[in-house]
Amino acid sequence: MPIAQSVPPRLKFTYPPRGWLLAAAVLVYLLFGNLGHDPWKGDDAVHIGVAKSMLDRGDWLVPYLAGELFTDYPPLYFWAAKLTAILLGWLLPLHDAFRMASVLFAVAMFGCLAATAHALVGSTKDDANGSISVMIAIGTLGFLAPFHEAQPLLAVLAAQAMAMLGLVRALKIPWRGGMVFGAGVGLAYLSGGFSHALMVAPLALLLPALAPAWRERKTLSGLLAGLLVGLSVIGLHCVLLQLLDPGAFATWLEQEAAELQPKAGMHTLLAKVAVTLPWFAWPALPIAAWALWCERHKLRSPAVALPLAAFALALVCIAVAGNSRNAALLPLAPPLILLATGHAKTMRRGLANAFDWFGMMSMTFFMALIWIGYIAMATGWPSRLARQAVRIEPGFVLQVSVFDVALGIAITAAWLFLIFSGTRSNCRGTVHWAAGICAFWALAMTLWVQWVDYGRSYRPVSKSLAAAIDSRAGCIAGRDLGDSQRASFYYFDGIVTQREIERNSLPCPMLLVQQNGRRAEEPPGATWRKIWEGRRRGDRNEMYRLYVQD
Repeated sequence: MPIAQSVPPRLKFTYPPRGWLLAAAVLVYLLFGNLGHDPWKGDDAVHIGVAKSMLDRGDWLVPYLAGELFTDYPPLYFWAAKLTAILLGWLLPLHDAFRMASVLFAVAMFGCLAATAHALVGSTKDDANGSISVMIAIGTLGFLAPFHEAQPLLAVLAAQAMAMLGLVRALKIPWRGGMVFGAGVGLAYLSGGFSHALMVAPLALLLPALAPAWRERKTLSGLLAGLLVGLSVIGLHCVLLQLLDPGAFATWLEQEAAELQPKAGMHTLLAKVAVTLPWFAWPALPIAAWALWCERHKLRSPAVALPLAAFALALVCIAVAGNSRNAALLPLAPPLILLATGHAKTMRRGLANAFDWFGMMSMTFFMALIWIGYIAMATGWPSRLARQAVRIEPGFVLQVSVFDVALGIAITAAWLFLIFSGTRSNCRGTVHWAAGICAFWALAMTLWVQWVDYGRSYRPVSKSLAAAIDSRAGCIAGRDLGDSQRASFYYFDGIVTQREIERNSLPCPMLLVQQNGRRAEEPPGATWRKIWEGRRRGDRNEMYRLYVQD
């Protein structure tokens, strides 16, 4: 009689992942890209410059950027960045320590979304909707860049998710939920100002009008008490700012008032949102549309009314503010994620399989491109691709690292192992898409970070400029300098420029001019002599020139 051979069980993953697997996915997603590179041109450099100013000045109330009042955002994000720098500055480069504030707020948003999804659409103790909401959030394409830079809007998203959690909790525990909602309103103001507080505060009045679940007397009382808490936070900040720095308060209040006034061209902005949102909110948007179709007869239920109201309110506030940048659309994503969560597992089998195959094939393809590009930069083959990489960033030479290659191989192997294992599930496509985003981003930030950093960092320009200034005394006037440039020069070498309000109006012995485009040099006048010029490596658009007055 033949002896039966024992076959070792095949390792399978549960869908969606939970516990330490979910925590590992979140950490991989957030840490790769937030660590290991200089401040990059754009929001990253600007907000790291503001955090550095707050750290240097010892001020906790008023944000500054290179000696100038910064009124784009209130101080909450910069408080957190200053604290992470104090706690982690001994371990990490200062800019990486500042970015840990982004990691904290992103984790807070994930946690609040998961708790809201569990309370809103969960039915059992082991319900997986919280994990699904986190995986949809990780896979959201519009989150990829902002979640990996110093970005105050991440604090807005955390506050928005907290406010939605409070609204759901208020249905069962009115006063406790109301306090959580009020904290969300207050934090939304401290992180984004009046315009972002208005994205969540009116929900306390809007939801009872739309959904019967919030019309219970105790629920209304809890929400109104929470709203008073949020308004108290707003009032306290305004009073402190007025007492301690009346000039800063007047400037900031003027900008906030201008932001709340409707702008011309609102229809153009809404048209841009309609074009941008399908890719920006992928895959939350199509799954949310499917959920809305499935729940079309239950639009007044809490699971539908809350995300719809939050989305509509955020869209109105974005349209009124008139901000056309992609980052301004971030508050539209959490409500869509919440709406999509309950039906990520109810997609029809054919649609779920198509989404799964699309995610696996597209992410595998893009990861292959990352490897091909790295090989080209390291070996010069394929030659055309290698020449293109050098053409974009002239002078770049890749420093091949055995550790980077080994880590890249491990990331790729983990991705291939994942897609060839696991159980059948309708939410498998959502999980594979999120895991693919994690793997693709981690691989890109491992193998390509040198190349990207080479082109987007202002460190070499700043060092060269600082050497030209050297021992020269006196202030430096800045002409046409952008915030990214001012922030970078201040962060790397402590260079502070005074903004030139009118041409030749500042009594400074030095003048730093930024010229965009390929126009011929425009000297500031006969009394000025150029002593330095420079540009970022590979940047054919920006040129910087330093003049001294004879």
